[in-house]
Amino acid sequence: MVRDQLRLANQTGKFAGSWLSIAPNKTLNTLLPSVDYSNLLRWWLGLPIPGLVTGKPCCYCSDPLDIFGDHAVSCNTSFLYARHRAVISCLEPLCDLMGLDYTLEYPVEGKERPADILIKSWEPGSNLAIDATIFHPLPLSADRGSRNQTSALADHEAIKHGRYDSLCERNGILFRPFAINTFGCFGQEAFSLCSNIGKRICRKFSLPNVLPIVTHYAQLMSFEVMRFVSFQLQIVSAKPSLSLATTHACTADPPWIREARADEPCQEENTAENVALSAEPTDDAELNNAPMVEDSPPLAIHSSVTSAVEMGCPAMDCH
Repeated sequence: MVRDQLRLANQTGKFAGSWLSIAPNKTLNTLLPSVDYSNLLRWWLGLPIPGLVTGKPCCYCSDPLDIFGDHAVSCNTSFLYARHRAVISCLEPLCDLMGLDYTLEYPVEGKERPADILIKSWEPGSNLAIDATIFHPLPLSADRGSRNQTSALADHEAIKHGRYDSLCERNGILFRPFAINTFGCFGQEAFSLCSNIGKRICRKFSLPNVLPIVTHYAQLMSFEVMRFVSFQLQIVSAKPSLSLATTHACTADPPWIREARADEPCQEENTAENVALSAEPTDDAELNNAPMVEDSPPLAIHSSVTSAVEMGCPAMDCH
């Protein structure tokens, strides 16, 4: 019961559940095998995952598994870095789209790496360090602790700030954590950064509305996290010969960007006007109050997918 309460709390937030509404699209690399989609629906609803047996040793670390997959997505030897890297792979094409220069795994002061991706000249005279953190917010199923984890995203952002703020400030670098949980929910700073990027893309391609841009790319990032969650749910009980596609979502432009490229303006410069625009509050009313799927309560989504799980997901072959 405690696990379900925490699960529902962590499924309510920015872009949580947005992966459920993504269209299967080969060009955008958003296709999933039916078994993966079925497992993700069970994961979302808090149902036992086929193949996971409570107490069975994890084939990577030998710790006991649980039927809900909490250990599977938390195991330190179960492709956590690959899941982390997948999100960064979604940010790279956004930088390319905006014509921004960037560096991966950027070291500061010779040892620390506060930047999974460092975007150069994000603001005049300042680079931007983005450090992603993808984490599982629930306690292991066997440990039904009562501690409140509804603020886990904010907690992880605070931890990152505590570790890297002073380091980056000494070196004239802006620092932003990019937190997403294993239900595809974005932290406030990740949401704000996506909003800022969306506004910059709007200016570059003369697009009228930032909302579909932010929704589109955040939805694809959420999908990437869930793709790896599905992979982890399958591999901890045995070591099958599975490999994830090296091409991630977000690597192809959506149609409205491809159309805009026909009249693509010169690379955006950090003029005083653009800096003023980028400094506008990104958590504005338009983005916060828009009726997006990602802000739907998890209970509303629950009823729409329960029948698919009970029927064996007959319609999921399209994924």
